[in-house]
Amino acid sequence: MKLDAKDHRLLYHLDTNARMSFRDLGKACRMPLETARYRVQRMIDNKVVLGFLTSVDGGRLGYYHCQLFFSFHRVDARKMSAITKFILGDDRVVWVLTCEGNFDLGISFRTRSPFEVNEFLEQVRTRFGTYINRCSTTVNIKKYSLGRKHLLTRAGKKSNPSITYSAEPRTSKCDRLDVDILNILSQDTRSSASAIARQLDSSADTVALRIKKLERAQVITEYSLVLNTTALDLENYYTLVYMQEREEGDEEKLLAFCSASPQINYVIKSFGEWDYEINTECKTYEEYHAVMMGLTSEFSGRIRDYQSLRARGIERFSYAAPLAVSQ
Repeated sequence: MKLDAKDHRLLYHLDTNARMSFRDLGKACRMPLETARYRVQRMIDNKVVLGFLTSVDGGRLGYYHCQLFFSFHRVDARKMSAITKFILGDDRVVWVLTCEGNFDLGISFRTRSPFEVNEFLEQVRTRFGTYINRCSTTVNIKKYSLGRKHLLTRAGKKSNPSITYSAEPRTSKCDRLDVDILNILSQDTRSSASAIARQLDSSADTVALRIKKLERAQVITEYSLVLNTTALDLENYYTLVYMQEREEGDEEKLLAFCSASPQINYVIKSFGEWDYEINTECKTYEEYHAVMMGLTSEFSGRIRDYQSLRARGIERFSYAAPLAVSQ
């Protein structure tokens, strides 16, 4: 499917707020409501848009995200499919990446305790241990969203990083109705307040107020897109960054550099083998290489090393795993 500048602008605004109405979307992109609706539906039908994502700050609900990256040996396409299918069978797995580089598969596991992570990993090892060459585990401390400025013809000013989620425990009080609303939005981000109310035997006004409350409390942090970067002729890279010497303010400087780079979509601060994970969407490998050369030049003496993983496919990117009321 051939996309034009208007399609890219629609994608940019939906990635900024995936719950934006078609009326507001049309105004933002200077086109009639029905044109906006038609173009968005066409991109969904042609799998340019793979889904809509409601991001929930896990730290406020008592859980965090642990990432596991696997490299395999003696694995053909059939065996890789079996491994991926087994992992996707656990609804606590909210992100699954197949990739090229030092790792073949990456997953994000939503959990309340390291015991759950270990139990899950033992199940994977019991079933497929003979094929696992290496497994590296990190905890996502914070995810900073920077926006997809590369979708615009003119990227404009750099965006300020916004925290998508954090492992910091800052428990927010959520009752059964709040959690039910979060579960529905996680499955259908663009579901209207009235549609949600019908499912929950509530009123549209009550649901709308609860959603606003969850947004103000930063339990819901953003509504964005899951994009098929291949359909956009983009290459998707995950860069694992290893730091060495540290100085106060280094993280702020790193985020400022990434915010000024239109190709960088988000940054995750990690606890574990590496220190940061940077997601980059570029037109070519040469463009990606130029971004990384700029980064390592800017932080010469701070960055010890980095690994590049080129995405082959995103098998799951959703926070639709059922939430429960915190005890």
